[in-house]
Amino acid sequence: MNMKRHISIILRVAAGLGILFVLSKTNIVSYKEIFSIFAVSDKYYLVIAFLLFVSCNLIAVFRWKYILRKLGVKVDFGTTFYLFYAGMYFNLLVPSFVAQDIFRGKVLSARFRADTGKVASSVLMDRFSGMMAISLTSFAAYLFCHGLFKTKAVLFSLFILWGITAVGALVIFSRRLFTKATFLLGKRPIRRKLIDFHDNLIFFRDNPVIFFKVTGISFFIQVVSSMSFYAAALALGVDKGAGVFLLLVPIIGSIASIPITPSGIGTRDAAAVYFFSLIAISHNVAVGLSQFNFFAILINGLFGGILYVGLHHRWVQPAAQNTRS
Repeated sequence: MNMKRHISIILRVAAGLGILFVLSKTNIVSYKEIFSIFAVSDKYYLVIAFLLFVSCNLIAVFRWKYILRKLGVKVDFGTTFYLFYAGMYFNLLVPSFVAQDIFRGKVLSARFRADTGKVASSVLMDRFSGMMAISLTSFAAYLFCHGLFKTKAVLFSLFILWGITAVGALVIFSRRLFTKATFLLGKRPIRRKLIDFHDNLIFFRDNPVIFFKVTGISFFIQVVSSMSFYAAALALGVDKGAGVFLLLVPIIGSIASIPITPSGIGTRDAAAVYFFSLIAISHNVAVGLSQFNFFAILINGLFGGILYVGLHHRWVQPAAQNTRS
């Protein structure tokens, strides 16, 4: 099983690098030119772009802590900070952003003997509020920027995002629909566990003020994330206005989150090349923006790896052993 997992990771990494190789060999981009663009870039705006990216993560830590507190799971900020960042490290290794969610949910449950259903619900609501924010941000931006695009590809992509979000909302907030969806499981224990887990999500439907606060935080994170791209574009000498980044960055980010390659290597770049070209941003600058975003992800993930190596054996494993004893 481990061998299959390792082979799968290797193949997905190869797929991501293969996309980058194709972009280069087909003369779509020139990495030499990209390095030259960064060499003469405005470093002040690059620093701002990086700090904006970091601030998104810090706000996301606060969001998750808020969700946990409302579900009755009391955890300090330092713990949520560690679990969030250490989870980012695992996202670098596994071709899916779900790795972070599995890590923080599993460790939090083991460390504090917290209700597994509540912890899992907090992670899912954390992600779903992000989807809601992506849909809201892109919808608002499209109202103001749709005239800039002659192709229907942007609107088509947005309909997919909005559709996925709508289906997710129906499944999460409709007890009847969820019960019917699990009907095939019969009276198996797993169905009872799933329904109990879903009841924790219903809490947010029954407390709309809390849900809207979480979504508001996620909306702010999405805006700041888009502005990180915008600041990086300014650093590279491109100013197309903030609105188009509020529209396109959610699409590019969503494509990068598809579990094809680790941390969206290659897929993010290809999406950036296509969508940014629609607003007359050169392919080299588009890949430069994508690579800078990956650089920020990499630095934050490696920081999470340092936290994991430094704290995991001393903090998490003894707790897990006490739980088993």
